[in-house]
Amino acid sequence: MTSKLKVNIIADGGDNAILTSDGSGSLTLNNAALKNTPAFLAYKTSAQSIAHATNTQLQYNVEAYDTDSAYDTSTYKFTVPSGAAGKYYFYANNGLENTAPSRMLLRIRLNGSTDMAAVETGNAGNYSNICVSTTRTLSVGDYVDVTFYHDVGSTSNTTVGQDRFYFGGYKVIGA
Repeated sequence: MTSKLKVNIIADGGDNAILTSDGSGSLTLNNAALKNTPAFLAYKTSAQSIAHATNTQLQYNVEAYDTDSAYDTSTYKFTVPSGAAGKYYFYANNGLENTAPSRMLLRIRLNGSTDMAAVETGNAGNYSNICVSTTRTLSVGDYVDVTFYHDVGSTSNTTVGQDRFYFGGYKVIGA
């Protein structure tokens, strides 16, 4: 014999809906404390030119998603919104098209100057990618961006697209 529990709303003691169902199996999580938000993923659809031996802010100008409108596609920064301080996980990926630098450096920065994470590679081959990730505790108003450095000897173009040139992050719940 089997048992069933049928409900379309799970609510807390204050009658606030924590979880709802539309009756066809689609669930909606209504409690912000149970979601990994804010969350965003940004990328670039065209190559960005990066000058030799310069730390250049990467211009992720298209959003795949941005749950809280916290990523700005004109300044290329994620800013922690009001009420969303806490631990965050960030990740970024980039590379250069058809060139082989002996050194590439990808950085995730806090407030424009402090490295939160940096990864460096040497003797890279053509079409090489580099990725970096980190977890940090942030305050409301802190912002995060990404810079890139290479030593090809001349200006080079970045890789393109959501699969090779991206920057994302989300608030970590339960930490």
